[in-house]
Amino acid sequence: MAVVGRWGAVAGFLGVGGFLWLGSRFGDTPRVTGFFAVLAGVTLFMFGQRLHEHDDEWVTDNNGQRIAVGQGHHVFWIQIRWWGLLVGAGGMVSLVTSVG
Repeated sequence: MAVVGRWGAVAGFLGVGGFLWLGSRFGDTPRVTGFFAVLAGVTLFMFGQRLHEHDDEWVTDNNGQRIAVGQGHHVFWIQIRWWGLLVGAGGMVSLVTSVG
């Protein structure tokens, strides 16, 4: 079983890494890093949501229910869209704790 599936590596490394690198160029403070982490989280969530909607294979089981099958886009077996929420939440924590 692969740790990174399909677009997971691209989204994870370029998405989060790129936004955090960009944040470090504007100033290495928790407030700036938090802002860019929230921006990265929103972007990752939207990208992952789009990948999830348009790239799954669907089969119909015996009861007539549709089931999504396929490897999916993930990093450490967590879908890209949920990584977006985790990164965004971490950015919000950084923003809230830096106010003061």
